[in-house]
Amino acid sequence: MVSDTDVDADFIKLARDRKVIIIPTLVVNERYYRTFGASLNLLPAELRFANPAVVGTLTDIRHLSPDLLPARIKQAMSEPERNERAIQLVLSIVKRNLKALFESGVTVAAGTDAGNIGTLHGPSIFREFVLMTEAGLTPMQILACATANGARVFGPNANTGEIAAGKLADLVILRANPLEAIGNTANIQTVIKGGDVYDADTLIEQTPEEVVQRQVNAFNAHNVEVYLSTYAPEAKFSREPDQIRETGPAAIRQSLEKEFAASPSLHLQVVKRTVTGNTVVDHVAMIRATNPRKPEESVLTYEVSGGLIRSLHSVTK
Repeated sequence: MVSDTDVDADFIKLARDRKVIIIPTLVVNERYYRTFGASLNLLPAELRFANPAVVGTLTDIRHLSPDLLPARIKQAMSEPERNERAIQLVLSIVKRNLKALFESGVTVAAGTDAGNIGTLHGPSIFREFVLMTEAGLTPMQILACATANGARVFGPNANTGEIAAGKLADLVILRANPLEAIGNTANIQTVIKGGDVYDADTLIEQTPEEVVQRQVNAFNAHNVEVYLSTYAPEAKFSREPDQIRETGPAAIRQSLEKEFAASPSLHLQVVKRTVTGNTVVDHVAMIRATNPRKPEESVLTYEVSGGLIRSLHSVTK
């Protein structure tokens, strides 16, 4: 999508006459700015479904020495309000352009150009849908962009993009109506691939390390719901030297919400990780804005099985 100026009538006519298919990838510019400005706004679906190791790298910029950072990145991190104004300026242009092209009859297909910094393979499409909604497209129009119009990118004989005889039986069944809220596209119950039916929750088998990293990512995003979703209902928490033991993830919800509210920039850095079977041991540094040069060091020991954390034991150094 053109992101530096509003498209004019000649551009629109040329795109329509040449039967150009526009894939706007609205999410890309935003995520560059937010990654480099340390202000990522990942959706719960992105935290849940994206490769957790990749998500973890997006906060590495916080751990670099200032003398290793280019001037523009240091500026983005030190001037968050200016960085946010730059984000909103670009978003306002690309959303206006998307609306103008769509209403003028130019074919639009949904896509993300995943692999750009901060644009995650797979679930970044859900952020793209949000931005397309903000541009003025309806949920039904967005679904058409993601299915029938997406198939048109591959030519007139594409065997995907609609449910019909002779087409590939590749589709998803959702738990909630996407026409009521486009975010419901992330609430996937069933995946049908080539006529075979799969439970969406069982498609990706996570290793213990991936489960723990997903939990770390949710903590750094201050997303309590995704954080707790990585724990078994009967999970046990203990901490030394306090000798505090809490049973069940619900017991820590209130303390997490209170801590995140009190420390908006609270961040957990994994300094060293050891994985042995179902046991993951993280040496971590808890970094607070009030004292960034003196992080709180701890050793966290996780026991993981069945894709969930069963226990967490914390020892503060």
